[in-house]
Amino acid sequence: GSETFTYTPTAGSQNTALIFNNTGSTSIINYSIAAGSLGWASKAITGSIGASAIAALEIDNACVLSTSGTVQITFTPSTGASSTTALLSNAAFKMYALELL
Repeated sequence: GSETFTYTPTAGSQNTALIFNNTGSTSIINYSIAAGSLGWASKAITGSIGASAIAALEIDNACVLSTSGTVQITFTPSTGASSTTALLSNAAFKMYALELL
């Protein structure tokens, strides 16, 4: 099923590069980054990472940052993925965040 992770930017930068590593999985992984709380700039970001793929995405932190200073990212294995596709517990999927200065 879906797993939601909380990311807290710490460098005070405006943009973050997210690198998704799905090479440990044979399932497509869908992602949804929740819209932020800054009103005018808020927008959710969605997409998918192919099976056995690596992808990168640059996000504008103002669009996705909550009032508590965090970013909520939900990952969901594609329909039909086996129960062994637990993203956190079996390390089938990894995400790296690089704050751009």
